[in-house]
Amino acid sequence: MKTRNKLFISAGLLLCLLAGILLLFHFTAFRSIDPDDFKDKPEIRELLLPFNEAPLEEKSEIMSSLGIFYDERLVDVFGVAANMRENYLKRLSNSALEYFENKIGPALTHKLDYDFIYSLLDYIGDKIRPNDVFYEEIRLSAVYMLSRYRCPESVLILTHALRDESPRVRSAASESLSIIRDKKSLPCLLKALSLETDPDASNSIAGNIAQFKDETTIKPIADKLFALDTDFYVNDYIFQNFDPDIAYAELFPHLSDPNPKSRRIAAEMLGSLNCEASEKTILKLLEDADPQIRIISARALTDRHANYFPVILERIEKEKDSDARISMLNYLMERPFSSWNSDKLEQIFADSSSDSKPEMRIVSAKIGLFANGKALEILSRLINDGDDEVREAAVQALGTLRKKDAIDLLVNAYRTSSNSGLKSKIIAAIANYRDAKAVDAITEFYSEPSSPSKAGNYEFESAFIKLKNRKLLELFLKAIPGRSAWDHNLAQALQEFGDKKTADAVLEIYHSSAIWSESRSSMLGTLAGLNYARIGELITESLKSPDRNEIISSLRLLTGIKCPESISLIVPMLSSEDIEKAICAALALLAQGWPDARTEAYKVVVRSMNSDVYEIDDLIYKLGENPDARFFEIVKTVLNSKTVPLELKMEMFYFLADTQDQEHVELLKSFLSSPEPELRCAVLEAMSVSENPSLLGLFIREYEQASDREIKFAAMDGITSISTEESLNYCRKAALAEKDRDCLTSIAQLLADRGNESDIGTIIRLLSDADDIWQGNLIIALSKMNCKEAIPEIRKLKISTSMSVRGLALRSLCQLGDEEAIKEMISDLNGDDYRRLLNAVETLQDLKADRQSEKLISLLDYDYGELSISAVRALGRQGDPNAVPALIDLLDSDFKDKSLSSAAIAELGKTKDGRAVPRLIRCLDEPQSEIRASAVRALRELAFPEGLDAIKKLKEKERFFSVLDEIERQK
Repeated sequence: MKTRNKLFISAGLLLCLLAGILLLFHFTAFRSIDPDDFKDKPEIRELLLPFNEAPLEEKSEIMSSLGIFYDERLVDVFGVAANMRENYLKRLSNSALEYFENKIGPALTHKLDYDFIYSLLDYIGDKIRPNDVFYEEIRLSAVYMLSRYRCPESVLILTHALRDESPRVRSAASESLSIIRDKKSLPCLLKALSLETDPDASNSIAGNIAQFKDETTIKPIADKLFALDTDFYVNDYIFQNFDPDIAYAELFPHLSDPNPKSRRIAAEMLGSLNCEASEKTILKLLEDADPQIRIISARALTDRHANYFPVILERIEKEKDSDARISMLNYLMERPFSSWNSDKLEQIFADSSSDSKPEMRIVSAKIGLFANGKALEILSRLINDGDDEVREAAVQALGTLRKKDAIDLLVNAYRTSSNSGLKSKIIAAIANYRDAKAVDAITEFYSEPSSPSKAGNYEFESAFIKLKNRKLLELFLKAIPGRSAWDHNLAQALQEFGDKKTADAVLEIYHSSAIWSESRSSMLGTLAGLNYARIGELITESLKSPDRNEIISSLRLLTGIKCPESISLIVPMLSSEDIEKAICAALALLAQGWPDARTEAYKVVVRSMNSDVYEIDDLIYKLGENPDARFFEIVKTVLNSKTVPLELKMEMFYFLADTQDQEHVELLKSFLSSPEPELRCAVLEAMSVSENPSLLGLFIREYEQASDREIKFAAMDGITSISTEESLNYCRKAALAEKDRDCLTSIAQLLADRGNESDIGTIIRLLSDADDIWQGNLIIALSKMNCKEAIPEIRKLKISTSMSVRGLALRSLCQLGDEEAIKEMISDLNGDDYRRLLNAVETLQDLKADRQSEKLISLLDYDYGELSISAVRALGRQGDPNAVPALIDLLDSDFKDKSLSSAAIAELGKTKDGRAVPRLIRCLDEPQSEIRASAVRALRELAFPEGLDAIKKLKEKERFFSVLDEIERQK
């Protein structure tokens, strides 16, 4: 009996112990949340009341709802949710996982709780089952979250994560370590790379190690990548982080590897290196026995320079491998078509149109992009091809071609086709023509009984948006009441018409119960654009909506529209717990000119600067437009805070640099000792904006001492921003020793802007080393210096792979009086190659060539896009009086485009011709605020009394701030 009692007692004690352990686990894993902690915040308390008893699925929804609030105490709530493992995490949805990273993570981050950093180890370590995809996602979130912590503790945890069982987590850990950029982690990364067995993870880790720009890592990276005997994509940018000659020496021997996969990797990497040896090697690889290597070589050469295009054409002509041939042709078509060997290329495409492989015929169909003589002949055959993909390619090419006969081919193809996908593409292609024939075709197809649903049909709406024709408008107004959603582009197109009938149709659907709440705000914007007289009442009504998104959208709308009646509704929103709403309210009140708006906006900034709401940047920038002492106190608070996101801090540097106040400069300098390269770069970039000569010594010191390439470039930017002889002399010396391309082009730009004739030789020498953007700037600078000796070098750039560089080279040569270039420009202007035509028109923008005005006027009907806008500008700058009627007629066109109209108005303002005044006055009644603002500028520039009187009358009824600001400038 005693023995039995002892057993019962022992069992009871054991059960109590087990119960205690279970209770302890329950307390630690599912710690209760007390809603009464938030008695002062009823909205939060109400959300938390059901949390403890809620089903596990609902807990993530409650956490997501809390994301709109910012309260320090919520960090602990998020911490409890983050520690709910097992059953909770098992049932997390993808949206909850995204919330964990985007909402819970930042909230815990700005508390900077190091205990939490260590607790993340639980998510990464062995306690979490690796075979559960949700656990893997949580570990990924934790790893990415740790990249925000630039501290030794996070480095320690991330190096531990390099041993995770998931290759995705290992890759993410290496990425986070590369962001933190602590060199102490480099040995761990190299070890992880050597042990990695997953090809994608190896590739990722290698790329992240390269971000450290440590040349001792070149060999281990190369050894690992070449040791992987598998097909996978190699990031060819990896070796761009190192000196190209050193990288070349490491990669070149692998071209002799008997394994073709290793040779392909070597070719891929060599193609990205910018050195002479690499270029010569890639050229030889064009004849390699392996077709894949020939493809890699062709791509690398087309990326380098158009001088190699004839070589690639020769390779294509004798290429036996069809896949290689297709790839090479596609690479060529991605580059600007120039005058080299056009007949040979045309013949290749003509031959390809009869090829047995559909892929080759698809490539041939793309010949429409070149708009040459045989294009229509080839495309008329391919649009009836037996392969659907070939027909689609032909349709797209015909849409680009814009030849008058092509629209008939498209119309016939639509009538005979039963493929709905092909029909949609034909509609889009027809709409590109923007003429009466296109309108008739679209109207016919839209009116067919078998046509897809009128309400919200994307293809027809897109055609309407492009054509902007009143005949089509009537059809769309009939269909509007059947809509439940509102497309922004359609709204913009309707604004182009701007009559009462259009406004009434939009208003009808706005009041419809079928409209989605998120579409109502977009419709408000449309009505505002249509100058609807009662827009203020509608916005006021929208601000009373129970829908949060509708309120916020209305607040954003009020930053551009004058609406005094809304102020009383906006003011209470400043104290909202919803940070996004409070910020938008502050921005709206600042725009409305409410007297206390600035004071209240500062309060909103103070309590929201730690949030992840992107509008906080807008509010700070708005306050920074007229900075005062309080504003700079805010800036200092942001910079001294340990919890404010790094990105926001970096933006604050510019405000300090702009003032050139010594106290502010000293505060900026203090951040140059930061271990974070991004922060130091941001400081230097901000300082360079100030163009302060007293900072030259600091820039030079940072430039000479920097080991980080980005910091070095930012420091050189600072040196070149200073307009002194001392900075110019320093750059002259640096040009002889500098090897970094970005720094070189920055120096060359300075020499071109502020140098003298003795620097021309240096500029020309550096011209070939510059990247596309700076290369174009240097070409312009040389033409401004009237440097005729640069003509031979600029001629070489006429066949650059960059379309912008080619256009600038041709333009500069014409300005320098190069007869050959002028003849080419005139020839291009009278041709039908769209891209070359565009270059010629852009060239005419800077030249006096009155004999070409007639051709430019004819191009106004060609295309309402880049070409027409360039033609408008060219006509305006030539000052030909004959162009004035054409520009006026353009404003009355049935196919008028907002951008084109603005350009025409701007050029009419420069003509000083009174014939433009009556039409410009009518533009003051246009629905688009941009058009009205442009007309105000033009009338002010013309300075005729009737135009100035019209501007005064507009002020009395105008609601848009952008137009009111333009009117105020008249004074």
